Amino acid sequence: MAQRTEDPVVEDFGVDLLAVETAPWDRLGVPAAFVNLKGQGDFISVTVAEIPPGRATEPQRPPVRGSRVRASRPRLDHHRGPGGRQHAFEWGPKSLFALPLNARYRHFNTSGAEPARFASTTNLPMVLKLFHNREFVFGNDWDFGERLGDDRHFAGDGDFIPTRPGRHMWETNFRARPGRLRASALAARGAGGSNIMFVLAERHDARAHVRDAGRHV
Repeated sequence: MAQRTEDPVVEDFGVDLLAVETAPWDRLGVPAAFVNLKGQGDFISVTVAEIPPGRATEPQRPPVRGSRVRASRPRLDHHRGPGGRQHAFEWGPKSLFALPLNARYRHFNTSGAEPARFASTTNLPMVLKLFHNREFVFGNDWDFGERLGDDRHFAGDGDFIPTRPGRHMWETNFRARPGRLRASALAARGAGGSNIMFVLAERHDARAHVRDAGRHV
């Protein structure tokens, strides 16, 4: 396991995630850094991590919501959910996915020559402020079975959830190239603007839940 050093923090109005300097981080087991965008508040955090060739992160299971964007060549991810259900899939540049809440997971770099870098956005600061107990947050073994989702959602498939023009949603856990998903026109964004919202690793009743939320947006 990597030895702990002073956790690097990068803060600015805009950050090049491919160029962020990382340092050894014992909890992840690979070099990583915090990225704070000025003006975003302290409800979410961004972590940039770089997995050396042939290495993997330490197993993780924090009960936080978040999504991950991959910024390098295809690598492998594996997670285990309630009842022993397991999923493993490859990600590539610009891939986007979210893991089920509190599912145990690891990120692997199967390349023997190149590092693999990813950025993870979660609500960890809010969770830590809510409970004020690191042992509870990082050692909680509760299974959120209703959040595991459909198996096909880990294969890049998903479900279209219509709400209203410009606010339609795509429910999934993994999208290899989200930019290729067809978006609907949204005039409020200006001429030629379009939008689609993602529902990532949500509850089984996410369809009804987000429809209700969409009516109030």
